[in-house]
Amino acid sequence: MVKLNYALAILVALNIALIAFSAMNYFDLQRLLRFGNDVSAFGSQVQDVQVSMSMLQESNQSGYCQILDQTYQEKINQTNLLTERMLTYERANLFQEFFALKANFLLSNIQLWQLSRMEKQYCPSPHQDLLYAYSSRQDCYSCQVMGQVIDDVRYTCNVRVFVMDVEQSLASTDIVKRKYNITSAPVVVVNDKAYAGPMTEAQLRAILNCPAK
Repeated sequence: MVKLNYALAILVALNIALIAFSAMNYFDLQRLLRFGNDVSAFGSQVQDVQVSMSMLQESNQSGYCQILDQTYQEKINQTNLLTERMLTYERANLFQEFFALKANFLLSNIQLWQLSRMEKQYCPSPHQDLLYAYSSRQDCYSCQVMGQVIDDVRYTCNVRVFVMDVEQSLASTDIVKRKYNITSAPVVVVNDKAYAGPMTEAQLRAILNCPAK
């Protein structure tokens, strides 16, 4: 009887564990689906910025700059939120499908970074563009430190932050790495110059010419 009760207890425990595991997978899948929808919508919005930039280049109307700048403010806020979610899911090592979504998001990020740099050629925008090249390797502790420094600075300086995973195999990321001679991470690219990290908040503020208040 004791053995039977013991066996039943083990069976119940296994069933509970299976239900919990299934529930976790379900919620992870739901998060992944929402992330996929948001990444898809973000990609479409980046295409909207690209079309708007083409119209600015053709007509060179200064009135378009205000529209673009306002649009960018919205896109940068979305980029920040999606980046935080991406890094969270990346650390959680979610489903394999996540990595395809991540590639799409990072590609849109690089595209938006390029468009933001082009905008400064036509519009008198005081913003600066910062591309953060990080590594998704779990042992890149300096990447985590650098990411926190950038977070501390982005909200007090007029800077647009974009991200790129140096471990990602895309033609665009390979070109960026070759252009700026990025062989390790972390690295920040500001005003067409690459700076190897990690660095302190004061050092980054000096690069951005944004002293602490």
